[in-house]
Amino acid sequence: MSAVTTYQSGFPLNITQTNYNASIGAAVQRPNINPGVSEATHGSAFDRVDGYINPLAFTTVPEYTFGNLAKTASLRGPGPGNGNWDAALHKTIRLERVDIAFRVEAENLFNHPWFSLPNTVLGNANFGKITSDYNNPRSLQIGGRITF
Repeated sequence: MSAVTTYQSGFPLNITQTNYNASIGAAVQRPNINPGVSEATHGSAFDRVDGYINPLAFTTVPEYTFGNLAKTASLRGPGPGNGNWDAALHKTIRLERVDIAFRVEAENLFNHPWFSLPNTVLGNANFGKITSDYNNPRSLQIGGRITF
């Protein structure tokens, strides 16, 4: 038996807003952060799919101004499944001069979804929502080998 387990956190989120500074050549415009208001909502990633980011933590800024939010918020996106388990079972049987090997492999053994990053554009109707996943369902592979 063998297994590979991966646990990791998500990427830092870059919160932006509708760009009112495009006329002066700015590529993005960041909003203001409201002090004392948490950027994150509470619960598991499953519970937060429709509200991963707290919109009350941010305020849009008007044209020709820059917000006070840093490039990356202190909030991180969901990690890919937060944990991934891949496993394999392998058995070899010897019958006189013949070896018979069986192997079963499973990727994403527990079939956890891998959520993509939430929408990070303040003012967008889907702001803070996770609208897709990486669609990496459990995968099984069975193999055999006869050696003589």
